[in-house]
Amino acid sequence: MNTKILLISTTWAFSLGGAYWVGTSIAERSASGPVEVTSKQQSTLEKRSVTGEAVVEKEAVEAVEADPLAVLEALTETSDFSSWEQIEEAMANLRPYEAKEALTFVSSFPPGAKRDEMVVSLLEKWAELDPLGAMDYLTNIESMRLRDDAAEAILEQWGRSNPVEAISWIDANADSMTGRVYSNRMLSVIAGYAEVDPQGAFNYSSSLPEDTSTQRNVKSRALGEVVRSLVESDQIGEAVSLISGMEPGNMQTEAFSEFIEEWARYDPTAAVEYLGMLGEDAAADAKQSLMRSWAEYDPVAAAEWLSTLPADDPEMGSLVNNLIGRWTRYDLEASAAWLNQIPPSPEIDRAVAIYTYRSAQEDPAGAMSWAESVTRDNIRDRLMTRVASEWKQQDPDGFQSYIETAEISDEQKTQLQEAQPGRGFGGRGNWRRD
Repeated sequence: MNTKILLISTTWAFSLGGAYWVGTSIAERSASGPVEVTSKQQSTLEKRSVTGEAVVEKEAVEAVEADPLAVLEALTETSDFSSWEQIEEAMANLRPYEAKEALTFVSSFPPGAKRDEMVVSLLEKWAELDPLGAMDYLTNIESMRLRDDAAEAILEQWGRSNPVEAISWIDANADSMTGRVYSNRMLSVIAGYAEVDPQGAFNYSSSLPEDTSTQRNVKSRALGEVVRSLVESDQIGEAVSLISGMEPGNMQTEAFSEFIEEWARYDPTAAVEYLGMLGEDAAADAKQSLMRSWAEYDPVAAAEWLSTLPADDPEMGSLVNNLIGRWTRYDLEASAAWLNQIPPSPEIDRAVAIYTYRSAQEDPAGAMSWAESVTRDNIRDRLMTRVASEWKQQDPDGFQSYIETAEISDEQKTQLQEAQPGRGFGGRGNWRRD
């Protein structure tokens, strides 16, 4: 219980009126419910003029702890929702058996992201005791998106408490679901299942059929959910053991790639060392997974690792593409400096194209020098045309000066001059290809 927040927010949205409503609500509820409030607590809540503001603060804290439903009811009665901290404190103190009643209060709160988050949270709490009841309640929710989010939260909780029952419910209702909805519902159950019994969740996921593309997709994603859960809970050895025991094939390869990608989010150095131990057995997909994840969090370190690989590594081009694709989202200058160290070749043409697209808006002249360095004619021509369309809009005089001095054919010059604006570019930087 974070009492500090409550004590700082002394008026908690409605000052004396709020305190009075909480006190009277608790008194009414105590007649029929399990919560008991002493006469001292009740009288103190009504004595602000005598005892001072500190008493109201203290009793506000005690009220939330004693009966959070009364707090939500009081807030609803006063229609003052300005203090979300107090509302969230009340939510945190709710018991599962109170979730259903709390929904009647929360549903009257002003529409918005916070209310939606509370609805999802309450339904997930309700599902601890009555998942079927929580699922039935979804018919009261008009928003399709909120209904979908809530269903997945309920099913994830159901997967923690009774995955067999949850899976049976999904199968019984499968005919009313689209393929996408069925997949998402099943994955929600697997995610909850994996938290409490990763071995059981893995065994079930491994037993799923894979006769159709939809079935293969569901199975692959289900195995991925289990792998992610294991890595997040630092059960690396268990994940390796389960994946190693799978039948060789696409499913095992995909599970291993998911494992490496997830592991690299938390400990890329260990993931790299593990791949190094595998040597030639390290799947190409696993290397790409490592790069996708690592480049997102630490592209400089990922680039340093990439520089240690043999220049003729068959995955080099794709790895560079993955690195530049992510690095340029955050730092065009550093990514350009690194890319500039690599000799032009067909293998890195796509990486150069990615950089060119993202730098054209801020530095079309520099982007043009990168476009000119591409080795494949069709890609180079397309890039130069895209940059020209941007350059003409930003700096017509600079573009015209380039046309007059560029060592390209008259046909190419005409093509660039006639280039039409395309989709916008993004990025910053002032780096040219040396």
